[in-house]
Amino acid sequence: MCIVLARKYRPKNLSEIIGQPVVVRILENAIRMNRIPHVFLLSGPMGVGKTSTARVIAKSLNCEKGPTIHPCETCKSCKEINEGRGIDVIEIDGASNRKVEEARRIIESMKYPPLFSLYKVYIIDEVHMLTMEAFNALLKTIEEPPQYVKFVLATTNMQKMPPTVLSRCMILDFKKIPELLVKKHILEICKKEQITMQEDAAMLISSLCEGSLRNAEMLLDRTMSYCGKNISLKDVENSLYVLKEGNIQAFLDAIVNGNVEEVEKWLEKIESKGVDIFYLFNMLLRRIEIYIKEKVYPMEQIIGVMDVFYRAFMDMRAGVDGEVVLRTAAYKACMVKNLVKIEDVLEEIKTTNKLNKQGMGKEHKIEKKTTQSKGNLQTENFPVVKYILEEFDGKIIGRL
Repeated sequence: MCIVLARKYRPKNLSEIIGQPVVVRILENAIRMNRIPHVFLLSGPMGVGKTSTARVIAKSLNCEKGPTIHPCETCKSCKEINEGRGIDVIEIDGASNRKVEEARRIIESMKYPPLFSLYKVYIIDEVHMLTMEAFNALLKTIEEPPQYVKFVLATTNMQKMPPTVLSRCMILDFKKIPELLVKKHILEICKKEQITMQEDAAMLISSLCEGSLRNAEMLLDRTMSYCGKNISLKDVENSLYVLKEGNIQAFLDAIVNGNVEEVEKWLEKIESKGVDIFYLFNMLLRRIEIYIKEKVYPMEQIIGVMDVFYRAFMDMRAGVDGEVVLRTAAYKACMVKNLVKIEDVLEEIKTTNKLNKQGMGKEHKIEKKTTQSKGNLQTENFPVVKYILEEFDGKIIGRL
């Protein structure tokens, strides 16, 4: 049976966890010093190793040689946890078991000690999806569980966690995995799978995965299915429907320079080739970052373009049609070049006002009014209104 790469190459111990050195060090020291908290909260983006780390924690605690940072991988507990059928390791999906009834079942099952292991470990994935009633039901249990119970909670959205729960957890923050580490991991997988892959092809996959190792492994799976044992940069571009780097640069240059006709041609080309809009946004934002670092265009202009595309990217992730979002963002970004700084507008107003003062007689001035027409309200109570009346000296300005 074929096993996808994301499952086949899951870390089996702490030393195999990639890109999370702080988390690994905390866990190793906690186990060595026997200072293991009763509740861990693993927080971070998707695909960075939270659930895998939760299983490693369970295995490190319940190995026959444990608690240990080097599980033996041969005892009954290690084998069962690796296969996802450990009796004393209970994995719960918080998204589908979110009601208070499920929380009460957990509390009821905690009355019984582990059958074969040192600890009964509850792994609750996407724990932020639990209802407030479920959190409240678990609160006392999380604070003071039985000696033989450990909780490992995992979430991609810690902001939705109640503060009362957070205060009872040891929080481990997982970060996005650096591209170079992702690239190294991809090449190591290819070597084990006896696949030849060009380094620039691996680099492209690592740049598209958004710091998620699981995403990178799934993209590699897709590419392998497309082209077999030899993977080139062109194979990755074709299998993932992405534009070449040179085309990305040409498209972005046309946008920054405000060349609407050229942008229109690129949009038609993108739509006709069926380019993946998600990856296109990703690559555009990366290229903009390079332009900012290299100062290719004026800083205000390129940051304005970045802001337009970032907002559009977030709209697309929220469910808006990708092609519509891209087209709108491209045209809007073309206009950034023509925008004027607010400081320049204010300076122009000030200059115009001075010229009007010099060139207009008293007969052209409108008598200042120090009170409102309604309520006889004095402008001294409204300094902004007073400033405007004094600054413009009662004259009507035709253009702002």
